[in-house]
Amino acid sequence: MSAAERRRDAGLATEADVLAVKVHLAQVRERQITAASRETVARLQLNELMGEPLDARFELQLPALTETTPPPADDLEAEALANRPDVVRAVAQERLALESITAAKSGFYPQAAVQGVYEFNGGTFADRASAWTVGAVLRWNLFGGFADSARLGEAKAAAERARAERQRQESAARVDVRSAAARLDEARARLEVGRLAVAQAAGKSPHRPRPLRRRTRPGQRSAPLRDGRPGRRLPPDVCRDRCSHERRATRAGAWKVTPS
Repeated sequence: MSAAERRRDAGLATEADVLAVKVHLAQVRERQITAASRETVARLQLNELMGEPLDARFELQLPALTETTPPPADDLEAEALANRPDVVRAVAQERLALESITAAKSGFYPQAAVQGVYEFNGGTFADRASAWTVGAVLRWNLFGGFADSARLGEAKAAAERARAERQRQESAARVDVRSAAARLDEARARLEVGRLAVAQAAGKSPHRPRPLRRRTRPGQRSAPLRDGRPGRRLPPDVCRDRCSHERRATRAGAWKVTPS
């Protein structure tokens, strides 16, 4: 804001430029207020989920930054498929559906059973006679009104649904793993850019900006731009704009034709 006002005072900007900066500053403050409100709501929801007092505040303990290399993507996907609860549940449901197909197919096979009975018969407890019976049963369903076929078709359809659900859950797990890997690469790139910015701000970068100097003719000594008062330099943005204006004015004067 102060830079825009200095440029306006130097005659290099207009009131519209200053007004545009004020509008942008108001928008930034509005976003800051919205972010603070969302932070408060998020803290309240977190405390409610953890069963803590709503006014409690917790400080996030960030782990130390390490330059470890993550495992390959195939290993991460295999670990996710083996440990994610939704994938494990889908696999169990598919296995149960396949067992239902086996049970439905058993209705078409002959069934054999053996049974035995041993008993005592009599009017009184002292006068009883024993008897035993042994039998075998063979059952073969030749026609059941297509009920067995219907149960088998239902079991196969349930197995297909379970297989599709298992594939969907596995695909979702793979997408989450690859998305997390991509976000990790993005975060590392942002971290590197941030480190370079901090190094430049601290003056440790080898590409330090040089002070802006006025273009001079051959044989003249260049000096930093000043505002006419001794010992006071102009701001860098004002110097840059003033040099641009002077270059355009010099070019215009070079092409001007003087009448004879």
